[in-house]
Amino acid sequence: MSKRDSVTEDGTLLIDGQTIPERIQYRLNVLEGCLIENVHITQTEDVQRLLNKIAQHDHMLSDEDRAYCHSAQTIIDSGIPYDGS
Repeated sequence: MSKRDSVTEDGTLLIDGQTIPERIQYRLNVLEGCLIENVHITQTEDVQRLLNKIAQHDHMLSDEDRAYCHSAQTIIDSGIPYDGS
């Protein structure tokens, strides 16, 4: 754990003040923003790194979020502009 990490009384790990599910959701929101703005075309490695961080917690993702990540990977791999579908 880093200095900014802590554990609550109920044993929940907080990373920079966020639970792991909160952190995953934050990263999913950032990923969506990157795709909408087509950042994945100009900064492919950075967006791929973000997606990899989300994928580390695949077991915690909903089926919908997992499908979104799969679609995001296809968009990144293909280098195509995001159309929102």
